[in-house]
Amino acid sequence: MVREIIQNSLDAHDSRYPDKPVIVRMRILKLTPEMIGSTSLKPHVKSSLECMKGNQKAEKFYKGALNMLKKKAIPTLEITDENTTGLIDDNWDALIYKEGTPNKEGQTVAGGSYGIGKNAPYTTSALSTVCYSTRYLGKGRVEKFIAKCKLVAHPKPSESGTELQHVGFGTSEGLKDSRFPPILGNAIHEMFRLSHKGSGVFIVGFDVQDWEKTAKKSIARNFFTAIHEKKLQVVVNGDEITNQTLNELDFGDGSYRDYYEIVKSTTDPYKIEGGFGSFEIKIKLGEEIKENRVAYINRRGMFVTEEKSFDKNPFHVRLGGFGKFVATIRAVDDKTDMRIRQMEPPTHESIEYKRISDQKERKNTKDNLKEVQDKIYNYIKDKIGIDSQNEFTQLTELANILPIYSSNGVSEFEKRLNEKVEHSQMSIPKYKSFTVDDMSGDGNNAENSGGDPSGATKNRHGKKGAKKGNTAPVMDDIRVIRHTDALRVAFTSRLRNTKFVVKPAGEEHKPQDVIPVTAVKVVSPDCRAATLNSSIITVKTERGRRVILDLAISQGETYTGYEIIEYGDSRE
Repeated sequence: MVREIIQNSLDAHDSRYPDKPVIVRMRILKLTPEMIGSTSLKPHVKSSLECMKGNQKAEKFYKGALNMLKKKAIPTLEITDENTTGLIDDNWDALIYKEGTPNKEGQTVAGGSYGIGKNAPYTTSALSTVCYSTRYLGKGRVEKFIAKCKLVAHPKPSESGTELQHVGFGTSEGLKDSRFPPILGNAIHEMFRLSHKGSGVFIVGFDVQDWEKTAKKSIARNFFTAIHEKKLQVVVNGDEITNQTLNELDFGDGSYRDYYEIVKSTTDPYKIEGGFGSFEIKIKLGEEIKENRVAYINRRGMFVTEEKSFDKNPFHVRLGGFGKFVATIRAVDDKTDMRIRQMEPPTHESIEYKRISDQKERKNTKDNLKEVQDKIYNYIKDKIGIDSQNEFTQLTELANILPIYSSNGVSEFEKRLNEKVEHSQMSIPKYKSFTVDDMSGDGNNAENSGGDPSGATKNRHGKKGAKKGNTAPVMDDIRVIRHTDALRVAFTSRLRNTKFVVKPAGEEHKPQDVIPVTAVKVVSPDCRAATLNSSIITVKTERGRRVILDLAISQGETYTGYEIIEYGDSRE
């Protein structure tokens, strides 16, 4: 709720004062029942309760509303802004009278791009009632006020047989169920009048515990950029949140403080140009980073998303186990930012190119976004490569490339296996063998492209499948990297089920030798499960997904290289 309201205020920033920040103030008021028209509201709540008998959740809400109306002082959260335009004409109508109405292309007003922000306050009102006040300059000073209540469609208390809609408006004549004009000027109660140009939201019956703590965390996590850049100041019950005090706030779990550190850094951003538009990216590297993330922050300084799938965040890239990073990306200009904004859902918490209805435009957008993603991938990969000697010293041994194919393309291992050499521990009835490289990247799948890491040795069947009489490989683009007591293995699976073993590479090892694996841990979110049985790893995932696993091995064992061997036929 706090996120939506502050977003609306940033959208309504008065362009005549570009150097002045939007100021948002939050505080608790104590209103008398008379000030909110409780006498008029109560019969409608009772009628709604009667309509919802048998619905346990609804009954609880309406009984709670009646109890709230009995209080002598009704807690109300006041949220006001200044250095904004106020709700002028059509913007007022869109916020008050229309539900879920999206703005026209290119238009940003209070209420959000979808008008969805206007619905969020009702979820925290015990009376499902919100009051709105605005002040702006039209032909002179204009002041408006109205209360809006959302219940359920119910019989009119004073007239049996007359059904009322679910929305009512509080006016000087009491609660009305039609589009009544707002209260104007001096007729507005002094508690709801604004002393400056801007808007106010009053959430009536606001009884949320620890709301200040929750609000401050939401502000820190979602608006650290706007606050740092002095585009926004927030005052929560007298506590000022500015670029001087932001660092003291609790950012909670996750990468939010890392993003804030990136925003604060004086490092020049790296610019990315492409068919979609212009962007700037900044990155932070370090072993203390828990999870690789790329966050999109919009032009107004609001955090939008750090999702890890291309469908939700086309700027995220995957680099496997090599390197730890977080990055922020922003549109350079309003045109690019608006194109991104049009792909956001009503909650503004993801970027979804699939929301574009026109198929041709959707495909072009997807291709352009993949171009941006590839450039992000290459930039981050280069940055990690530059700093890897200092930042990632825990990677003590990289897997080496060891050719296992002769000049005629036949694997020496295959020859020996065809000679039916007895396996001392297990049999490998069907197999495909690969040479593996150091895992400098984690590759791509069809949807979550992160560039095309070079250096991977292809399996002998190639991407187009096997020669006649051979089975096409299930595992593709395999990478292995050695830690002190673990192997990180990454590959793209062509089927839902994949089985494999890890063998030591090199002529000094017997064909039946298998590296003993004592445990397996799933690293990539696209892998549903991985099990271990006598060093045979079975992976369950979706076709075309990138799989990343950590395999525990003996710390004392050293190998000059590794082979990944498909065990049996994963198609079975």
